[in-house]
Amino acid sequence: MRQIAILASTVIFFVACVPANAEVIEYPFEAVTQEYYKMLLDRKFEDLDNAAAESRKNNLTISDGQPKLAAIYGGVAGCLSAGCNNRLHEADWQQRLQLLTEWRTKYPNSVTAEVAQAKVFLQHAYAIRGQGYANTVKNEAWPLFYKNIEAANLYLQRASTAAKQDPEWYATMLDVGVAQSWPQEKFNEIYLEGKKKAPSYLPLYFTASAYFAPRWHGSVSDLHNFIDDVVVFTQPKLGKTMYARLNWSLWTDTMFTDGQTDWNQMKAGFERMTTDFPDSWNVNNFAKFACLAQDGETVLKMEKVIGDHPIERAWWGSVANYRGCVANAQSLMQRRVHR
Repeated sequence: MRQIAILASTVIFFVACVPANAEVIEYPFEAVTQEYYKMLLDRKFEDLDNAAAESRKNNLTISDGQPKLAAIYGGVAGCLSAGCNNRLHEADWQQRLQLLTEWRTKYPNSVTAEVAQAKVFLQHAYAIRGQGYANTVKNEAWPLFYKNIEAANLYLQRASTAAKQDPEWYATMLDVGVAQSWPQEKFNEIYLEGKKKAPSYLPLYFTASAYFAPRWHGSVSDLHNFIDDVVVFTQPKLGKTMYARLNWSLWTDTMFTDGQTDWNQMKAGFERMTTDFPDSWNVNNFAKFACLAQDGETVLKMEKVIGDHPIERAWWGSVANYRGCVANAQSLMQRRVHR
């Protein structure tokens, strides 16, 4: 479990045990993907195609504001790269691939099945690799990782014209680009084309921000420029939301002290996000980042909404971290009053 580093410099007050009434709620994106995974297991291929078609046509979202289409693909192909805990056994991955092949055989014109068949290789690659840093990956995992990434690449390149118009085709191709360390010119070509065709498809921006981050293939300056460009592009519809979402996806313990993130902009993004999509997941994460930024006023404001029902997973896997942040915020505000 990651501890909240910022609390060490002020007041640490961690409750010894998790309250019995603490509510454990799944990450919304993962919860929805499980519904579509079950549909795949039940071979409801036509229903999946209809749901995907409606999502594309109407730009539907799930409760936290992410595209429903992305959740559908997460269900049928896996969503490890989106932060889901779908740790499947090898037999489960092979079953998923077999079902996608069956889907395509029964419905050869299904764009969703075709793109998912490529995406499952990429997701399987990350299941083999694991989610840790490169130095934690077992040596024997690398060849299988790159083999699956290249399989995804070949499937995408050979896709039908219709499949190459799908937002997830672009998002998955960008994931391949990150994994294969594409040169920036090649990566940008796919990103800009996808952005033009599907400007509301958030996975495009998440993957591209990872590419431009220092931990992958960019620098602090590259990341700032990229995020600023996305915010300007999406501001007419989303305000500062994408500033919050992109920095959230790239968070670190030191993001507010090392120059990565400006809290005032991120706060404005969360305020807009929780107005448009007041899902408990968004509210809890707003409070968490306010805690990291030592914004006690915002922590206590969000605490009134969260109350005694924090989402454990949003707080680094422990309700005690939430209690510690609230106690720290109360201490900060008391000191401000007595100055």
